[in-house]
Amino acid sequence: TKGLARRFLLEVEARIARGMVGIPEPEPEVTEKELTLAEVCEHFLTHYNRPRIKDLARYKSETQTALRRLLPTLGDRPAGSIQQADVRRERDQLMGKFAKNTVTHTLRALSTVYNWAKREGVIRTDNPCVGVERSPMEHLLEYLGGHDRGEIVRVLTTAKERAEAGTYDDQVLYVMVATALFTGLRKGELFGLRWQDINLTQRRLTVARSYELAPKSSKARHLRLNIELVPILKGWKGQCPATPAGLVFPVRS
Repeated sequence: TKGLARRFLLEVEARIARGMVGIPEPEPEVTEKELTLAEVCEHFLTHYNRPRIKDLARYKSETQTALRRLLPTLGDRPAGSIQQADVRRERDQLMGKFAKNTVTHTLRALSTVYNWAKREGVIRTDNPCVGVERSPMEHLLEYLGGHDRGEIVRVLTTAKERAEAGTYDDQVLYVMVATALFTGLRKGELFGLRWQDINLTQRRLTVARSYELAPKSSKARHLRLNIELVPILKGWKGQCPATPAGLVFPVRS
Protein backbone atom coordinates (compact mmCIF):
# COMPACT_ATOMS: atom_id res chain seq x y z
CA THR A 1 0.00 0.00 0.00
CA LYS A 2 1.01 3.63 -0.30
CA GLY A 3 1.27 3.97 3.48
CA LEU A 4 3.49 0.90 3.77
CA ALA A 5 5.73 2.15 0.93
CA ARG A 6 6.12 5.53 2.67
CA ARG A 7 7.11 3.86 5.93
CA PHE A 8 9.60 1.64 4.11
CA LEU A 9 11.15 4.71 2.42
CA LEU A 10 11.63 6.40 5.77
CA GLU A 11 13.42 3.31 7.08
CA VAL A 12 15.77 3.32 4.06
CA GLU A 13 16.52 7.06 4.45
CA ALA A 14 17.17 6.58 8.16
CA ARG A 15 19.68 3.80 7.42
CA ILE A 16 21.45 5.97 4.86
CA ALA A 17 21.67 8.80 7.41
CA ARG A 18 23.42 6.40 9.78
CA GLY A 19 25.92 5.43 7.09
CA MET A 20 24.29 2.09 6.45
CA VAL A 21 23.62 0.69 3.01
CA GLY A 22 21.10 -1.66 1.56
CA ILE A 23 17.57 -2.22 2.70
CA PRO A 24 16.40 -3.54 6.06
CA GLU A 25 15.84 -7.27 6.34
CA PRO A 26 12.17 -8.09 6.80
CA GLU A 27 11.26 -9.30 10.23
CA PRO A 28 9.98 -12.86 10.35
CA GLU A 29 6.23 -12.99 10.06
CA VAL A 30 4.31 -13.91 13.15
CA THR A 31 2.01 -16.81 12.38
CA GLU A 32 -1.47 -15.91 13.51
CA LYS A 33 -3.79 -18.47 15.02
CA GLU A 34 -6.05 -19.76 12.27
CA LEU A 35 -9.68 -18.87 12.75
CA THR A 36 -12.21 -21.61 13.33
CA LEU A 37 -15.20 -21.92 11.06
CA ALA A 38 -17.43 -20.58 13.84
CA GLU A 39 -15.23 -17.48 14.15
CA VAL A 40 -15.24 -16.93 10.38
CA CYS A 41 -19.03 -17.21 10.36
CA GLU A 42 -19.22 -14.66 13.17
CA HIS A 43 -17.03 -12.27 11.16
CA PHE A 44 -19.33 -12.75 8.18
CA LEU A 45 -22.53 -12.11 10.11
CA THR A 46 -21.01 -8.99 11.68
CA HIS A 47 -19.34 -7.36 8.70
CA TYR A 48 -21.04 -8.66 5.55
CA ASN A 49 -22.86 -6.03 3.55
CA ARG A 50 -24.23 -6.00 0.02
CA PRO A 51 -26.32 -3.07 -1.24
CA ARG A 52 -28.37 -5.20 -3.64
CA ILE A 53 -29.85 -7.22 -0.73
CA LYS A 54 -33.20 -5.62 0.06
CA ASP A 55 -33.43 -6.71 3.71
CA LEU A 56 -29.92 -7.31 5.04
CA ALA A 57 -31.03 -8.04 8.61
CA ARG A 58 -33.41 -10.76 7.41
CA TYR A 59 -30.77 -12.19 5.10
CA LYS A 60 -28.25 -12.44 7.93
CA SER A 61 -30.82 -14.02 10.23
CA GLU A 62 -31.68 -16.69 7.66
CA THR A 63 -27.99 -17.30 6.94
CA GLN A 64 -27.25 -17.66 10.64
CA THR A 65 -30.03 -20.24 10.96
CA ALA A 66 -28.59 -22.19 8.03
CA LEU A 67 -25.02 -22.10 9.38
CA ARG A 68 -26.13 -23.37 12.78
CA ARG A 69 -26.91 -26.71 11.17
CA LEU A 70 -23.20 -27.14 10.38
CA LEU A 71 -21.46 -25.57 13.37
CA PRO A 72 -22.07 -28.39 15.90
CA THR A 73 -19.73 -30.66 13.94
CA LEU A 74 -17.54 -28.20 11.97
CA GLY A 75 -17.60 -25.02 14.04
CA ASP A 76 -14.56 -25.74 16.25
CA ARG A 77 -12.34 -26.82 13.36
CA PRO A 78 -9.92 -24.39 11.66
CA ALA A 79 -11.67 -23.02 8.60
CA GLY A 80 -8.73 -23.98 6.40
CA SER A 81 -8.83 -27.61 7.45
CA ILE A 82 -12.30 -28.29 6.08
CA GLN A 83 -12.23 -30.19 2.79
CA GLN A 84 -14.75 -31.20 0.13
CA ALA A 85 -15.12 -34.59 1.78
CA ASP A 86 -16.20 -32.90 5.02
CA VAL A 87 -18.84 -30.85 3.20
CA ARG A 88 -20.13 -33.92 1.38
CA ARG A 89 -20.40 -35.81 4.65
CA GLU A 90 -22.34 -32.95 6.24
CA ARG A 91 -24.61 -32.75 3.19
CA ASP A 92 -25.42 -36.45 3.37
CA GLN A 93 -26.16 -36.28 7.10
CA LEU A 94 -28.41 -33.26 6.66
CA MET A 95 -30.31 -34.99 3.86
CA GLY A 96 -31.53 -37.50 6.42
CA LYS A 97 -32.95 -34.76 8.64
CA PHE A 98 -34.09 -31.91 6.40
CA ALA A 99 -35.81 -31.24 3.08
CA LYS A 100 -33.73 -30.85 -0.08
CA ASN A 101 -34.29 -27.09 -0.23
CA THR A 102 -33.10 -26.69 3.36
CA VAL A 103 -29.89 -28.61 2.67
CA THR A 104 -29.25 -26.61 -0.50
CA HIS A 105 -29.75 -23.32 1.40
CA THR A 106 -27.33 -24.53 4.08
CA LEU A 107 -24.55 -25.36 1.62
CA ARG A 108 -25.15 -22.12 -0.25
CA ALA A 109 -24.75 -20.15 2.98
CA LEU A 110 -21.47 -21.91 3.80
CA SER A 111 -20.17 -21.29 0.28
CA THR A 112 -21.01 -17.59 0.55
CA VAL A 113 -19.13 -17.35 3.84
CA TYR A 114 -15.97 -18.87 2.36
CA ASN A 115 -16.06 -16.71 -0.76
CA TRP A 116 -16.54 -13.55 1.30
CA ALA A 117 -13.89 -14.46 3.88
CA LYS A 118 -11.23 -15.10 1.25
CA ARG A 119 -12.11 -11.97 -0.69
CA GLU A 120 -11.84 -9.88 2.49
CA GLY A 121 -8.59 -11.49 3.58
CA VAL A 122 -10.08 -13.16 6.65
CA ILE A 123 -8.83 -16.57 5.45
CA ARG A 124 -6.55 -17.77 2.67
CA THR A 125 -8.05 -21.16 1.99
CA ASP A 126 -10.16 -22.02 -1.05
CA ASN A 127 -13.87 -22.67 -0.83
CA PRO A 128 -14.41 -26.36 0.05
CA CYS A 129 -18.01 -26.19 -1.23
CA VAL A 130 -16.83 -25.83 -4.83
CA GLY A 131 -17.40 -29.12 -6.62
CA VAL A 132 -19.79 -30.49 -4.02
CA GLU A 133 -23.04 -31.44 -5.75
CA ARG A 134 -26.24 -29.93 -4.40
CA SER A 135 -29.80 -31.01 -4.97
CA PRO A 136 -31.81 -28.75 -7.31
CA MET A 137 -34.31 -26.51 -5.55
CA GLU A 138 -37.86 -27.84 -5.36
CA HIS A 139 -40.85 -25.66 -6.15
CA LEU A 140 -43.97 -26.04 -4.05
CA LEU A 141 -45.58 -28.19 -6.73
CA GLU A 142 -42.63 -30.60 -6.67
CA TYR A 143 -42.57 -30.59 -2.87
CA LEU A 144 -46.23 -31.58 -2.57
CA GLY A 145 -45.92 -34.06 -5.40
CA GLY A 146 -43.03 -35.76 -3.65
CA HIS A 147 -45.25 -36.45 -0.65
CA ASP A 148 -48.70 -37.06 -2.06
CA ARG A 149 -49.80 -36.03 -5.55
CA GLY A 150 -53.35 -36.00 -4.30
CA GLU A 151 -52.58 -33.05 -2.08
CA ILE A 152 -52.17 -30.83 -5.13
CA VAL A 153 -55.52 -31.91 -6.53
CA ARG A 154 -57.26 -31.36 -3.19
CA VAL A 155 -55.76 -27.89 -2.73
CA LEU A 156 -56.73 -26.77 -6.24
CA THR A 157 -60.18 -28.37 -6.09
CA THR A 158 -61.01 -26.73 -2.77
CA ALA A 159 -59.78 -23.33 -3.95
CA LYS A 160 -61.73 -23.66 -7.21
CA GLU A 161 -64.97 -24.62 -5.46
CA ARG A 162 -64.67 -21.62 -3.15
CA ALA A 163 -63.98 -19.36 -6.12
CA GLU A 164 -67.05 -20.54 -8.04
CA ALA A 165 -69.38 -19.96 -5.11
CA GLY A 166 -67.55 -17.18 -3.32
CA THR A 167 -66.45 -13.58 -3.54
CA TYR A 168 -63.80 -11.76 -5.53
CA ASP A 169 -61.28 -12.57 -2.82
CA ASP A 170 -61.99 -16.28 -3.26
CA GLN A 171 -61.61 -15.99 -7.03
CA VAL A 172 -58.25 -14.21 -6.91
CA LEU A 173 -57.05 -16.59 -4.21
CA TYR A 174 -57.77 -19.60 -6.42
CA VAL A 175 -55.73 -18.21 -9.33
CA MET A 176 -52.92 -17.17 -6.98
CA VAL A 177 -52.79 -20.63 -5.40
CA ALA A 178 -52.69 -22.28 -8.82
CA THR A 179 -49.97 -19.91 -10.03
CA ALA A 180 -47.90 -20.45 -6.90
CA LEU A 181 -48.20 -24.24 -7.18
CA PHE A 182 -47.29 -24.41 -10.86
CA THR A 183 -44.54 -21.75 -10.89
CA GLY A 184 -43.08 -21.59 -7.39
CA LEU A 185 -43.34 -17.78 -7.33
CA ARG A 186 -42.86 -16.08 -3.97
CA LYS A 187 -45.64 -13.99 -2.42
CA GLY A 188 -44.08 -10.66 -3.38
CA GLU A 189 -43.51 -11.87 -6.93
CA LEU A 190 -47.16 -12.90 -7.22
CA PHE A 191 -48.37 -9.48 -6.11
CA GLY A 192 -45.92 -7.80 -8.49
CA LEU A 193 -46.87 -9.93 -11.50
CA ARG A 194 -48.26 -7.97 -14.47
CA TRP A 195 -50.09 -9.16 -17.55
CA GLN A 196 -47.27 -7.81 -19.71
CA ASP A 197 -45.01 -10.37 -17.99
CA ILE A 198 -47.15 -13.28 -19.20
CA ASN A 199 -47.30 -14.67 -22.72
CA LEU A 200 -50.11 -17.21 -22.69
CA THR A 201 -49.61 -18.15 -26.34
CA GLN A 202 -45.95 -19.04 -25.93
CA ARG A 203 -46.51 -20.23 -22.33
CA ARG A 204 -43.80 -17.95 -21.00
CA LEU A 205 -43.73 -16.00 -17.72
CA THR A 206 -41.15 -13.36 -16.81
CA VAL A 207 -40.48 -12.65 -13.14
CA ALA A 208 -39.48 -9.00 -13.46
CA ARG A 209 -40.15 -7.68 -9.98
CA SER A 210 -41.40 -8.42 -6.47
CA TYR A 211 -44.34 -6.06 -5.95
CA GLU A 212 -42.60 -2.66 -6.29
CA LEU A 213 -39.04 -3.95 -5.89
CA ALA A 214 -36.68 -6.16 -7.86
CA PRO A 215 -37.12 -9.93 -7.46
CA LYS A 216 -35.03 -11.78 -4.87
CA SER A 217 -32.04 -12.33 -7.18
CA SER A 218 -32.31 -8.70 -8.41
CA LYS A 219 -32.48 -10.17 -11.94
CA ALA A 220 -35.44 -11.02 -14.11
CA ARG A 221 -35.93 -14.72 -14.77
CA HIS A 222 -38.11 -16.63 -17.22
CA LEU A 223 -40.35 -19.62 -16.55
CA ARG A 224 -42.21 -22.05 -18.77
CA LEU A 225 -45.92 -22.02 -17.94
CA ASN A 226 -47.42 -25.38 -17.07
CA ILE A 227 -50.07 -26.34 -19.61
CA GLU A 228 -52.63 -26.83 -16.82
CA LEU A 229 -52.09 -23.26 -15.60
CA VAL A 230 -52.67 -21.56 -18.98
CA PRO A 231 -56.51 -21.96 -19.12
CA ILE A 232 -56.78 -20.82 -15.48
CA LEU A 233 -54.89 -17.61 -16.29
CA LYS A 234 -56.85 -17.12 -19.52
CA GLY A 235 -60.13 -17.33 -17.64
CA TRP A 236 -58.93 -14.94 -14.96
CA LYS A 237 -57.63 -12.41 -17.49
CA GLY A 238 -61.16 -11.78 -18.69
CA GLN A 239 -62.37 -11.12 -15.12
CA CYS A 240 -59.36 -9.38 -13.63
CA PRO A 241 -60.03 -5.75 -12.63
CA ALA A 242 -57.94 -3.30 -14.64
CA THR A 243 -55.22 -1.37 -12.81
CA PRO A 244 -52.75 1.28 -14.04
CA ALA A 245 -49.89 -1.21 -13.62
CA GLY A 246 -51.82 -4.06 -15.23
CA LEU A 247 -51.47 -6.28 -12.17
CA VAL A 248 -52.53 -9.92 -12.45
CA PHE A 249 -53.53 -10.00 -8.79
CA PRO A 250 -54.69 -6.50 -7.83
CA VAL A 251 -55.42 -5.89 -4.16
CA ARG A 252 -58.72 -4.16 -3.54
CA SER A 253 -58.67 -1.40 -0.92
